[in-house]
Amino acid sequence: MISVSRPVNGISINGDEFLLDENNEVILFPDKMAALDWLHECGVTDEEVEGFNFNNEDEDGEEDFAD
Repeated sequence: MISVSRPVNGISINGDEFLLDENNEVILFPDKMAALDWLHECGVTDEEVEGFNFNNEDEDGEEDFAD
């Protein structure tokens, strides 16, 4: 599963903010293409996507960055 994040205010030392659903839970996508499709449907441009992180969420709850 893939989560999507970006640095807070575009500054990496601030940590990341994640896409959340209406219950403030991290949105998980089956793969990067599904995440990209969803972002594009929401009006996010390819240029904006360049600043996002696509995180591979493994079963242990640890994050591995998957670009």
